[in-house]
Amino acid sequence: MRYILNNYMLSVTVTAYLIAQISKFFLYSFISGRFEFSRILGSGGMPSSHSASVSALAISCIRQNGLSSPLTAISIVLAIIVVHDAVGVRRQSGIHAQVLNQMLDLLPIEMTKQLNEFIGHTFMQSLVGCLLGTAVALLFPLH
Repeated sequence: MRYILNNYMLSVTVTAYLIAQISKFFLYSFISGRFEFSRILGSGGMPSSHSASVSALAISCIRQNGLSSPLTAISIVLAIIVVHDAVGVRRQSGIHAQVLNQMLDLLPIEMTKQLNEFIGHTFMQSLVGCLLGTAVALLFPLH
């Protein structure tokens, strides 16, 4: 456990993820007027914890290893893929789930479980996640 806590890039990434997930919980609880515990572990919504995590990883890698490091190249490519996927493919999956749930509501049969509509992110949700992850990485002290 000590080695994990002493890993600067991992600590920054996990911190950014936790801040995003906890803020998502409070934001949705405030908006709905009730505690939305599903937002603590759930995907989708504001801010994107995926975007916060990968941007924190990329920025902390730059800070620790410099721009010319192969690890930096890997973390930047990973960040681009994850953010693109969250805004593109996963966002479309959430929209499809929403439409299918509406269609299922019109059928005479009763479905016990709705499809998960909180899958992807809007551009703004991912942008805020990236800004959050960047801020965490820049504020986190280097070891």
